[in-house]
Amino acid sequence: MTVRKNDPIVVDLKIREGLRCLIRCEICPRDCVDRHTASAAEMIVAFARENGLATIVGERTAGRLLSATSVKVGNGFRLALPTEAYYTWKGSVLEGTPIEPDQQIDFDWRESPVGRDPQLERAVQLARRENQSKRAS
Repeated sequence: MTVRKNDPIVVDLKIREGLRCLIRCEICPRDCVDRHTASAAEMIVAFARENGLATIVGERTAGRLLSATSVKVGNGFRLALPTEAYYTWKGSVLEGTPIEPDQQIDFDWRESPVGRDPQLERAVQLARRENQSKRAS
């Protein structure tokens, strides 16, 4: 994929291995999500969705967002106990409620080794189209 001058900016946040959140910045935001989007990344997507700040592209998110405290229980084991749940400003609970994308684009692991990312490509395509229509009007 070639990025041209005046193309929209897409930020790829790799929170940790297997967890990413792609955010399209500037005039027409896009959030790219997949089944590994969880935790704080899901907070960003939920905020963008509820406030009409982005078009969500990709796969539904994991729906995993709880705070936990762990305690040692002996023999090298720990017990993790949920301590807090997160809600959006509009009252939606995030734990157990995956966020559905506005445009479903499945992840294909066979594309990654050859340098293709269909989710990111679709987000950039949508942003380019929206920018072109804004320039034309």
